Amino acid sequence: MTQRKIILYDPAVFNFAKTVQNLYNACFDNRITDLSFLHQELVRAKTHYDVFNEYTDQDSMFHTLFYENMEKEFLPLYEKFIHEYIRPLYQEKIVYQKKPTFRAHLPNNLSVGAYHRDRDYHHATTEQNYWVPLTPAFGTNTLWVETEENKGDFQPQELDCGKILIFDGANLRHGNKINTTGKTRVSFDFRIVPFSQFIDSDRTTITAHTKLTIGDYFDISDY
Repeated sequence: MTQRKIILYDPAVFNFAKTVQNLYNACFDNRITDLSFLHQELVRAKTHYDVFNEYTDQDSMFHTLFYENMEKEFLPLYEKFIHEYIRPLYQEKIVYQKKPTFRAHLPNNLSVGAYHRDRDYHHATTEQNYWVPLTPAFGTNTLWVETEENKGDFQPQELDCGKILIFDGANLRHGNKINTTGKTRVSFDFRIVPFSQFIDSDRTTITAHTKLTIGDYFDISDY
């Protein structure tokens, strides 16, 4: 399995950043011109978040608004992306995460509440993680991943929009640092399993308690 790899996609064809910006502008009176400054809405809303932990890192108003509004524009674009771009990367049909996981790494906070391997949270060791930043990801606002299993030498994954990190998140520890850059990092991620390597089970996700099965957490792309 590939430990880490960066691939490119065309953000003009799959303009996830603009789609997310449109989603928030529908909620914030067209005030969002740069997702890197999404956190400025916290001041306007007089909202404060304590440093997130593994149980609260999906609880911000930005996460709530995204998940409540993703089905209109974002989810159709994501499904098109899976079927037309990701599926052809494999020699067989794939099992993919039906709804991607959204991240907003706010200044002075975390995006993921703890360094972890996904297998520690019931995910199969055959899953591959796809991490897609929609804003510049750098320094303390990006994802940090160890280079080898249990090595602990966490490295920053510095990417711009249009690049995707594929990594073995099931077995490599990864996480975040407190964001001291002054800019929000917005990203989403999802998991892929080649169909021949997928094993159905009754495992569930830790937070949403969604079954890690085809039809619940996963779907199949056999285009």
